[in-house]
Amino acid sequence: MPPLRIHWCSPLDSGQQKASEKYNTGRLDFAGIVDFAQEADELGIDSLLMGISYHMPDPLPMIGALVRETRNVKFILAYRPALLHPTLFTQVVNTISWMSDKRISLNLVAGISPDEQAFYGAVLAQATGCERLIVKTIAEARQIPSLRDNLQALEIASESAAIASPPLEPDSQTYFEEILLEAQQLVGAVLSLNGNLGTALLQAFSRGLLDIPYCLHPDNLGRTRTVIDVHGALRWASTGNLPLNPPAEHSRPNTQVRADELFQMLHYMANRYDQSLH
Repeated sequence: MPPLRIHWCSPLDSGQQKASEKYNTGRLDFAGIVDFAQEADELGIDSLLMGISYHMPDPLPMIGALVRETRNVKFILAYRPALLHPTLFTQVVNTISWMSDKRISLNLVAGISPDEQAFYGAVLAQATGCERLIVKTIAEARQIPSLRDNLQALEIASESAAIASPPLEPDSQTYFEEILLEAQQLVGAVLSLNGNLGTALLQAFSRGLLDIPYCLHPDNLGRTRTVIDVHGALRWASTGNLPLNPPAEHSRPNTQVRADELFQMLHYMANRYDQSLH
């Protein structure tokens, strides 16, 4: 029999209020939150949920602080999609995961309407390959949900997931091997120019052996271009003078990138996971 795992909710204070008392939403007792988390840590609580709401502080920096005050307890981050750009959100969560030895989990809050629940919940979970989805009900905003409410929420999630695009299964091993080969070629070319690394880097940029796509710096030749392919992978459109031999398998060599294509790529994540900008 697996050991019992207890998940709890982190309060806005030390958690010592009586059930009949209301929280003062305009006041935050962070020292009390730290005490509560440390006590949960000592008692062996598996994880604490950090909620999100318009009247509550942002849970991301709070978890970043709490992981430094605890040793074992995990933190479940409740967050709404699109509050942060996906790239920034991923970076912040990965940073906290690194700080805490992976003591952070995600609870993406789907919303309060059927449309929000369907899109932010089941569709997004299916499209991004999530392992599991915790289905909530609309009724919970005002009352304890009935059996009918729970069944309706499960039906909405199931129907939405059924019509969602299946998660992409790119040939990841080939892709990563391609990246490693390109990195080795670039590093090797730079190191062969000069025994002094600083001088070698300057020479590499002047010859275009290092060339950053779409970078306007005067020391950058600007002959390389990249595109995002149909699977969401970044590919070369033009390699310029980069010492890549043979060319990348999935690249589009010497392809001009139009302004509208660049615009679409800049908004790729928003268009894919949030509403379209059109």
